[in-house]
Amino acid sequence: MSYQQFSFLFIISKNLESASITVLFNSSLEVAFVCGKKEMVDNQDREYEDVLKGKTLKVYIRLLESDRPWTARELQRDLGLSSPSLSLYHLNKLVDSALVEVNREGLYTISKIVRVGALRYFFRFGRRLIPRFLFYAAFFVSVFLASLILLDFTLHPVDILFILVMVISTSIFFFETYWFWKHGLE
Repeated sequence: MSYQQFSFLFIISKNLESASITVLFNSSLEVAFVCGKKEMVDNQDREYEDVLKGKTLKVYIRLLESDRPWTARELQRDLGLSSPSLSLYHLNKLVDSALVEVNREGLYTISKIVRVGALRYFFRFGRRLIPRFLFYAAFFVSVFLASLILLDFTLHPVDILFILVMVISTSIFFFETYWFWKHGLE
């Protein structure tokens, strides 16, 4: 029996993970075989993830949060690096990957903003990086407060369960926010 092959590619998520499905049909259009899952990785994002680690990530974040250009010596002093040549090394890594640009005076500024690695869990508000979990926590607090104001609570088990779920979920999101603010970009 002869089969004809048709391949379909479906993009599943934002980070370009995909599924490739191969379907074989015979002449009466019966499905004979379905196979395959394939991952596609964006090479540019992988390169940025390889560059944005450790002290290089700290240098990138300092430039990202700043509203002015920096010299290698200023970054060395501000971040507590051992020497200006070490900050220059990290800045050159960022320049080579086109994330930072340098002018003739030796001042470094951000040229491209990327969201890879730990930076995925943050968003920019002006010049500040804020953990996404803060908004989830604020949402749960607002729902909890609105329900306390608008609903008539009794000591019914459903009401107690609702309050318990809201307090626990709010606490978890505030803890995650605190943790990411302190340790998320190390």
